[in-house]
Amino acid sequence: MPNEWMTRMNYAVADTETTRNDGTGEIIEIGLILARRSDLEIVERWETKIKPIRLRDAQPAALQVNGYNDADWAEAPTLREAMLKFGAKAKNSVLVAYNAAFDAHHLSQAFREANVADETDDSYICLLRLAQLLIPHSQIDNYKLATVCRY
Repeated sequence: MPNEWMTRMNYAVADTETTRNDGTGEIIEIGLILARRSDLEIVERWETKIKPIRLRDAQPAALQVNGYNDADWAEAPTLREAMLKFGAKAKNSVLVAYNAAFDAHHLSQAFREANVADETDDSYICLLRLAQLLIPHSQIDNYKLATVCRY
């Protein structure tokens, strides 16, 4: 019998982009796809850039990977504004992400920093972990998202 949370919650498929790759950066962009649990139909797509607060602490390589530039982020919402919207959209949903521990950590930290209630479910589904369980290492060079997608 499936876990109750798998049968009652919708899915919030999320990806965060951050100013550092070591887990200490701040979120500068969030992508979100909301899917209805019953049939996995996509009910909403949403993305936002977030105005960074501690840009001086950013890793240049992380900013380059994320395509950060001052012009594209000039009108970006604050962290609080972005987390209020994300929280309302993802309320009572199970987080799904490729490296879910990374995204869940950053989202939780962002909710705290922004002083916004986190009403998403505490559970998450890690697609990286699923790939590692389902694709034998002998059949794939690595478990980077692009490699897994090509598999």
